[in-house]
Amino acid sequence: MTPLSIFRQMNIKSLGVSVPALAMVTFCALGGVFILFLPNGQIPLLSAAIFLIVLTILFPLPCAFLAIGLIPLQQAFLGEDARVHVSLSDTLMVASLAGVAIRYPFIIRSWFRDMPMIFWAYLLFLFISLVRRGDPVSGGLSLARMVLNIYAGIGVGYLLGSKRKGLQEGLSLYVILCVLLSLLILYLSSIGGDEKANYPMELNKNAVGITIGCAVVMLSAFIMEWRELPIQVALSLALGVCIAGLSFSLSRGACLATAFGVMLLAWFQRSLRTFLAVLLCLSVIYLVLLNFGSANVKSYALDFGEESYSAKERIRTMSMNWGFFMESPLLGEGLGLRKEAEPHNILLTTLSETGIIGLLFIIAVFSRGYYEIYQAITHYEINRMERAMLLCAAAIFLMTLGHGMIDVYWRRGAGALAWVFVGYAFASRRIGIEGSKNV
Repeated sequence: MTPLSIFRQMNIKSLGVSVPALAMVTFCALGGVFILFLPNGQIPLLSAAIFLIVLTILFPLPCAFLAIGLIPLQQAFLGEDARVHVSLSDTLMVASLAGVAIRYPFIIRSWFRDMPMIFWAYLLFLFISLVRRGDPVSGGLSLARMVLNIYAGIGVGYLLGSKRKGLQEGLSLYVILCVLLSLLILYLSSIGGDEKANYPMELNKNAVGITIGCAVVMLSAFIMEWRELPIQVALSLALGVCIAGLSFSLSRGACLATAFGVMLLAWFQRSLRTFLAVLLCLSVIYLVLLNFGSANVKSYALDFGEESYSAKERIRTMSMNWGFFMESPLLGEGLGLRKEAEPHNILLTTLSETGIIGLLFIIAVFSRGYYEIYQAITHYEINRMERAMLLCAAAIFLMTLGHGMIDVYWRRGAGALAWVFVGYAFASRRIGIEGSKNV
């Protein structure tokens, strides 16, 4: 399918407008403008946000699949040191929901109805935590990032799942961009640009690493499902390039998380061969990197000791967050602490900001998200390719959570991808229930 044919097939005529839809589009528009405009003070970004909202009203489904496909570039436009790590992908995700509210209001109503109550209770708790903190700017930015990851991601996945189109195309674009990023990393490494290879296009290496890692899991799942030899060869070549790009990105946490994700996928697919093949490739390429890489690369790749800058910073910020938690163990200190000290651990971040109650909430939310994916795999009628997507969804959901234990969770685009899959599972549940009623 060509991009133009995808746009033509997905551009379905409007079914009318409702008052809740107008409220939703207003909320999304104001939220998108706030996220883009306030932290940077750049008027062109405001114009871009308005243009995207108009575009997504006309083409909400294509923009939704583009939002998924462009996740690998989630830090490419404002830079990794911006106060808010917002990209074209984030903007498209929010704006596509605004477009859906006008073009397909019944989908928005279904989304609100099908979302488990625990998700809305958690959002209310986060707003209360934001008020308690008394710092609406940093806390509001933290809340915006969490809403983008969880709620906007679920909304986009629910939209594409309800229409049964767009997710596969979005994932294909995602994988293609990861292959191109990997080739760029390999090229920069070959010419001795170690610093640029670790931060291609000014993207943070840890964000690039986990993003490419998700592509490795997707390709591993699709190789098992597509039986045609030419497609298997193409997927295998893409898998090899992504594994090499992941290794040369020098994101050690992403390498470990990817191995964990592929191990989970192999267990779900009952395919030990998949896990052993990917793990062997990852190990070989990493060993080649250590043996033939520059002195700086070898030093960084093997620097796990307490004297390394990365280790010392993480120990310091973890100690700070633990201190904040001990001061207010029940409700935490409020949203926004991660802007002062990011502990690179989602559990400590949650404990310091929202306390034990917040931790119980987030355990319940993550557990329900994974449960929905599991239900979609085991209980609803899906075809072979949908099953492959949901299997890699389960692996990526747990893989990104595991990566969040040793790195930043809310600023990495791969986290949003995991919640897109949860939204897709919600839609699978709705279609499965309706199908059972029809039978």
